[in-house]
Amino acid sequence: NGFGRTWCHRNATHSVGPASISLAKIRLMPVPVAPVDEQDYLVAVVQAHTAALSTARTAAERALEVAGRLRRNLLDRAFTGHLSPPLPPSGQQEFVL
Repeated sequence: NGFGRTWCHRNATHSVGPASISLAKIRLMPVPVAPVDEQDYLVAVVQAHTAALSTARTAAERALEVAGRLRRNLLDRAFTGHLSPPLPPSGQQEFVL
């Protein structure tokens, strides 16, 4: 972010070549932290979204299982002749679909 970039630029050692900054200086960099109430709120929001995603994932996995069973059943019925009505008993060669 802008704050971190500006801070690093101000605290870097500039000599010949690219600027550098020591780990000791990096450890001195202030890091803003949200108040505890805001942190708790954000954790609750993330947990709620995670729970909703878990529920959606479970529903999607179940739907895929059902779709697979339906597909297998459809193919089984198609290859065993159970999808179309039987031929008329008169021996006619026309199909009624």
